[in-house]
Amino acid sequence: MGNGRLEAALDLKEAWVDFAAGSFDFRIGKQILAWGLADGSNPTDNVNARHVGTRLVSTLDEQKMGTLAANAVYNLPGNLGTVQGLFMPVSVPNDMSSLAMDMTIPGVIHLVIKEDEAPALALKNFEGGLRGLLYLGQVSCSASWLSYLDRYPDFHTSFTFGFPPLVTLSPYHSRVNQFGLDAAWLPGGLDLRTEWALTLTADAEGSDPGIKNSYVSGVVQASKSFLDGGLSVSLAWAPRFVLDHQAVTAGGTTTADMLAQYNGQAYAVEHVGTLRLAGKLLGETLQPEAMVLAELEARDYLTTFSLAYNLADGLNLKGGAAFYGSFRAAGDPEREWGTFSNSRTIDKDYVYLELRYSF
Repeated sequence: MGNGRLEAALDLKEAWVDFAAGSFDFRIGKQILAWGLADGSNPTDNVNARHVGTRLVSTLDEQKMGTLAANAVYNLPGNLGTVQGLFMPVSVPNDMSSLAMDMTIPGVIHLVIKEDEAPALALKNFEGGLRGLLYLGQVSCSASWLSYLDRYPDFHTSFTFGFPPLVTLSPYHSRVNQFGLDAAWLPGGLDLRTEWALTLTADAEGSDPGIKNSYVSGVVQASKSFLDGGLSVSLAWAPRFVLDHQAVTAGGTTTADMLAQYNGQAYAVEHVGTLRLAGKLLGETLQPEAMVLAELEARDYLTTFSLAYNLADGLNLKGGAAFYGSFRAAGDPEREWGTFSNSRTIDKDYVYLELRYSF
């Protein structure tokens, strides 16, 4: 509205119908789905697009955007597990700030990045997957395959000679095939979870800088509750290995250098550590939480704090803050390689206060 500082939007997050037929359960419509068993950091959980950097929300699940899907689940005999099939006729990209720009680095390059467009409704853009889940006593495990268009755009690159030369990046969403394995184990009060994904992109040889390289990502998590459930502590390690990685230059101005930073693939290997503390006090009426995420190669971090209070049935008040930081010096060009230290995030610390009514 007006100067663009006041905006409003109405988003129907989910609207579906479900029914059962024998051992099958069906759900058709706009849905939010979980794909994998890990908690919080889920490398296989890419069915739904997300709000990225355009909406400050207090929980990760609220970032998910509903997707139109036909979801069929076959329940194995004896409550042994399920086999799930998913079909999505409309590909939805992440909702994120526009990447469009027209930038000149004097004497080096003139760069034009065009506006991203959502994939068209077409047979070649259909998405879907299969997932098998088994319940084996205290252990649950699953295997999955998901074929979708990358939620983040890749780029067609064109080059025009001149001084400086003109490089035009045209965003599009290429096909990704993801194969996942995950498990959850509950031994003696511990909650142990792990999840791994092999993501095969359209750049099989890693030679096209406009397309992300294929990669392996995973997470290992351990959680335990103390004080009769009043305090829970969670630790996680999340590595990522970029296949066929090509070295890039920190602060470099080539197209490959800039795209590697954008893709988050400047490092061949990255490790992320997470510590999360959560409490449930006063009969779960008061719930504090603190979390730290740190990238070990990029040497940057994100810390978050929140406090939620249940005012009445369905009425909750929550406030919090998030702070981005880096252990690198302010002038270090490798800051641009980090998720939490690049120029798009390092100064985006924020506080929030929300009042929510659920019914």
